[in-house]
Amino acid sequence: MVGIVLVATILVVAICQICQIFNSGYIGTEFRTAFAIGRREGGGPEPIIIDRRDLTFTDFGWFHPDPEIAISTGRFKSSAVYVDAVTSHPRYNSSAWAMLSRNPDPNRPILAFIDVETCGETCWPVMCSWETSVDLENNRSGPLGYLDDRACDFIERALTSPAMASSDSRLVVLSCFPETPMKCMASEGDGYRNRSIFNKLVVVHQTAHKTEGVARNDMGIPPLSVKPVVLNATERDDITNCRLGNGTRPYLFSFKGRPRFAEFEEYFGPLHGTQGIYATFGSDHYTNDETNVSYSPNRKQINSNDTYMNLLRSSHFSGSPRGDCLYSYRFSEVLSAGAIPVVYADGWILPYTSDVVDWNDVAVLLPQGEVNRTVDILKSFSAERICEMHKKVLEFYDEYVIDSHGRLRGILKVLEGRLRNEVNFSFAPGDSPP
Repeated sequence: MVGIVLVATILVVAICQICQIFNSGYIGTEFRTAFAIGRREGGGPEPIIIDRRDLTFTDFGWFHPDPEIAISTGRFKSSAVYVDAVTSHPRYNSSAWAMLSRNPDPNRPILAFIDVETCGETCWPVMCSWETSVDLENNRSGPLGYLDDRACDFIERALTSPAMASSDSRLVVLSCFPETPMKCMASEGDGYRNRSIFNKLVVVHQTAHKTEGVARNDMGIPPLSVKPVVLNATERDDITNCRLGNGTRPYLFSFKGRPRFAEFEEYFGPLHGTQGIYATFGSDHYTNDETNVSYSPNRKQINSNDTYMNLLRSSHFSGSPRGDCLYSYRFSEVLSAGAIPVVYADGWILPYTSDVVDWNDVAVLLPQGEVNRTVDILKSFSAERICEMHKKVLEFYDEYVIDSHGRLRGILKVLEGRLRNEVNFSFAPGDSPP
């Protein structure tokens, strides 16, 4: 009888502790929801589980054992939803890092994610708005620079931790800009990542040139959409059943926005309104009020119904030229509309690897210097090929791009493939400097 009472008491205490953690400011609302459902809200593909390995976080910042340190470690919202995706995975083990740090086990590989800010994404969920991009939920505070200056110290500390005793363990670090964490790595010299401890490091690049990554270890990742298109059931059915004629998608190619290399505007400007091309240039496509008037290069007023998002859902192909960095939010937004991105970003490390996506199926990749070949290339595609590309675009978006859960799925799919064989990252063609 005494034994039963003792067990019951232990269970009650454990449940109370879980409830305290669950309802504390240490775990945000989005994390509590994810913990409860254990999967992407609304369903989604089955999670990828790699050889039954646990996913866990280091305990330097957001998951520090001292709740005051944890809540005072700053981060951006893009990192918060990334944390949400990892912690809601069925193989997430919150105690694995601490346990293996105390009791190293070379036979127990883990996938560890760094719990300090290495992304530095200041333009999500609102374009280039620092104030709205910082995660302030549950009074999270603390200094937050463009990059936590200690990031490289934390990365090296994690890689040398007893928790990473297994040669098959990997440390996954998200890098959203050239400064994060490429800046501190580059400052250490060309041989920095050649050291043996970095064999376990996987840098997931949102924007990086092919010369800035380690092909056998790193990978690209698609950016989160700032203005994703949400297709309705009819639009999705039209793509699935190849009903894209009769004015459903009247534009062969569209672009609305501000390109970052002059040759793009010089080529497409005169083509606006001809050959199924819609190309206007300005900065109003991301404004909240999409009734703002846009102008074509000849100053002809454009119909206010031709909003950025309507154009994407009305196009077969849509331009995705590089932005200030090599990547562009437009890339993911084009995919969200079921349109086929035409990418001009010389040397950009493309999302994931060939284990996840064949880029010939879901995009057209052109060097920036060959932008003037675009229309001829697009016109050479048969209706059947365009139809199949639309289908594969939507499948790829739904499974690997739609949100942070999809992006985590892509990361895990690449790591799963690399257990079988060495798969290098892919990159966009062209030789323009980054």
